[in-house]
Amino acid sequence: MVQHEDADISKDFLKLSTLSPKSPRPSSPSRASGSVDAISAVIGTLASSRASKNAVHILNTAHQLSRLSDRSLQHKADIAIQGGIGEVIAAMQELQTDVDMQREGCYILVSLSMGADIKQQIAKDGGVQAIIAGMRTHRHDSKVQEYGCCALAKLSYSCDCNQVGGAHPWGKAGERGGNADVGEGVRCGVQASSAVSMNADVAQEGSSRPDLGGVEAVAQAMHDHLEEVDVQDYGCNALGNAAFNHEANAQRLAAAGCVELVMAAMKKWRRSASVQHYACWALIAMCMHSTHNQGLIAGAGTIEAIIQSMEMHLGVAAVQQYGSWVLGQLAKGSQSIQLRIATRDGVEVLVAAMTAHAQDSPEVQFYAMWALLQLAESNHENQALMAGASVAGPVVHAMKTFPEWGGIQSRGAKLLAILVIDSSSAQQVQAAGGVDAVLVAMHQREREAEVQAAGCEMLASQGGAEEQFERHIVRQGGAGFVAAALRAHPTNPEVQHAGLKAMTCLVATEEGVETLLRMVPNIIAAMEGSVQHGGVQKYGAVVLGQLAQGSRRAQMEIAESGMTSPCSEPRAQMEIAESGGLKVLVTALMECGESEGVAQERHSPPPVSAMCPPV
Repeated sequence: MVQHEDADISKDFLKLSTLSPKSPRPSSPSRASGSVDAISAVIGTLASSRASKNAVHILNTAHQLSRLSDRSLQHKADIAIQGGIGEVIAAMQELQTDVDMQREGCYILVSLSMGADIKQQIAKDGGVQAIIAGMRTHRHDSKVQEYGCCALAKLSYSCDCNQVGGAHPWGKAGERGGNADVGEGVRCGVQASSAVSMNADVAQEGSSRPDLGGVEAVAQAMHDHLEEVDVQDYGCNALGNAAFNHEANAQRLAAAGCVELVMAAMKKWRRSASVQHYACWALIAMCMHSTHNQGLIAGAGTIEAIIQSMEMHLGVAAVQQYGSWVLGQLAKGSQSIQLRIATRDGVEVLVAAMTAHAQDSPEVQFYAMWALLQLAESNHENQALMAGASVAGPVVHAMKTFPEWGGIQSRGAKLLAILVIDSSSAQQVQAAGGVDAVLVAMHQREREAEVQAAGCEMLASQGGAEEQFERHIVRQGGAGFVAAALRAHPTNPEVQHAGLKAMTCLVATEEGVETLLRMVPNIIAAMEGSVQHGGVQKYGAVVLGQLAQGSRRAQMEIAESGMTSPCSEPRAQMEIAESGGLKVLVTALMECGESEGVAQERHSPPPVSAMCPPV
């Protein structure tokens, strides 16, 4: 079965667990018979039958070839090598009015469409046009429509999900992770290439008028055969493959009424998990790069249908994965849609999906967390709702269960940061083991910038909520992990910004202060390397100011511990000055000024004497 971020999912995201469309009928078991010679003989017979225009022999020989194509991958490859593809397509063209030949031909092309080379050969030999012509000629034959939709779905599908920037799209252990979210191209999954796309306009021989194309053939099939579950299944699959990562195709599908067709399929076949899965896939592909389609789909009763589908098929990972994905895609960047999804129990459904597939599906965990992030984006109402919806527990469990998935680690850390809106929610995150999970992720995936930035953001949120959480982070070595993130990603402004922000919350103990003092050169280097980044300048200035003045809480910690060492303030001032701190502070003020909050710390600083406990 074929399954398939967004402009967010692309670079990271996603091992999509995308599969080819299921075969419309069971394959025969592999057998030793059907050698290359036998295949060559059958293809030769088909050619001679065509030459003699013997329709009965053509059909019988095509049936033999169909049986051979079912036996093994090697049989399929041998048929292609021996010229079988061209012979089958020619037979379909010559016997276009013969319904049995169209059924057999479409099925053979489904069976043979197992790799990019064979698919391109089918397209080159006119297979797409032959399929479409057969579907038009036999509109009312459900098997021609079923096999035709399945063939078009397979021909418009290809997957390069193991080669995203040279790394596993989710950043598996030992590989370089990505930096994106789910969508901006899940640059993996289905790609409808022009060579095999069933939806491109095709000019028929002898005619200058463009053919209406495969999209219209699939749409017509779905319209005419609503009662046929397999037509709806393969039809949704084909539409999704055609629109994925192709904005023009997505617009064309929506204009042709495909949103309504997909919704009709979902409503008619509520109990078919496969139809629900592929319907979600088609909706994802149509709205991924189009805000117009996003609004159109969200207003068509889709949200309610998706949530109902996820509730009905809670145990089916594919429905949960693609249902989560489409909810996130619809919510992306739209506060009104975010609220609609949340008020229709969308948060609860996503949490239920994570819980039901806590052990068996990293894909469900990834997409559900991504969807929750889209629901919470700049939406304080939804953030408060999530904080009270026991989201922290499933997120932490996913991070611990799938440590090899970089996308789960980074999105988990982002979600935990969002969930901390007050001391009560911070306590929930702490109780769920959120801090420890984030620190483990930062330690294991030090080279992945997205994980480091998200981890630092989470530590900043948690540490800033209450002093006890700040102390816990420091005691667990959090300051050291933040320092390591800054050192590992010196030219990444997001990591530098988040890391410096976290540093401002990690001065509760002498250990934290000591770690930050050792990081003064890195702090200054970060500010020098991101002069135009207001966040880096702001938090860099704050950290340097805290170290130069001394921290009241740090000094109290020293005093209460009975230590008699002098205040570290002079040492900090000297370290900052010798490392060029004065210069970067002046530069920060000149470049960013009051508008970025850089200068706020210079207003009414506490007296230096008040910061130093007596020796």
